[in-house]
Amino acid sequence: MAPFQTLRWFSQHQIEHMNVTPENVDLISITSPGKQQADINKDLFDHVFRVEFRDDDESFNESHAQQILDFITNSTANHLYCHCLMGRSRSVAVIRALADITDHDVQTPRSWNAHVYRTLIRTWNSDEKIADYDKLFS
Repeated sequence: MAPFQTLRWFSQHQIEHMNVTPENVDLISITSPGKQQADINKDLFDHVFRVEFRDDDESFNESHAQQILDFITNSTANHLYCHCLMGRSRSVAVIRALADITDHDVQTPRSWNAHVYRTLIRTWNSDEKIADYDKLFS
């Protein structure tokens, strides 16, 4: 896994209208099942990983988490971007979890999807991070 210089989240609209990125950027593209995938300018990204799950407490599972973790583990990018429809819940949860896993200093809003965050952290096998999260938000 590359030591990411940047971890950022975006809305689908922001990603679809993006026309410039730094060099060496990978993207995690999150959409809901049955919804139109983001129209991404693939020339801006080295690799794009697409995953579908709803913004709820049921549809994201360990299989999704493992796929995301495999993607970042195999990444050689300097920058990792993630988007979901609104850029407020699922993408923020993914970036927050990846920041905690990689000890990356990222300031995120506190509105992320807790189920996505916990599933990623548990799949990575970090009970300590889950305990820290539970203390912070209980």
